[in-house]
Amino acid sequence: MPLALITGAARANSIAAGIVPRLRAAGWTVVTSDIHDADHPADLATPEGPEALVAEVNAVHGPITALILSHAHDVESGILDTTAESFDRHVAVNARASLLLIAAFARQVDDDGE
Repeated sequence: MPLALITGAARANSIAAGIVPRLRAAGWTVVTSDIHDADHPADLATPEGPEALVAEVNAVHGPITALILSHAHDVESGILDTTAESFDRHVAVNARASLLLIAAFARQVDDDGE
């Protein structure tokens, strides 16, 4: 059975929450991740978070067949009141984590010889 990892799945009204039941109905095993309230909570703002998430999912469920990136960090601020720390977290979660998740996913696919 194919295995999908979907990030950003904690909010009930999110895109990820809409994808989960559709994949399950199509016969996929689906595991979710978010900073809280998910099958595999992970802090994607940390440099090691994405690799650790993929490794954990592999260890518990086996190789990931599909990676669906639906995570996002957002804050209510504008150009005049966004702090450097807030901006750094935004970039870490929304850009760097995506790159690192894709790289970790590709490595585990390559490790399986597929």
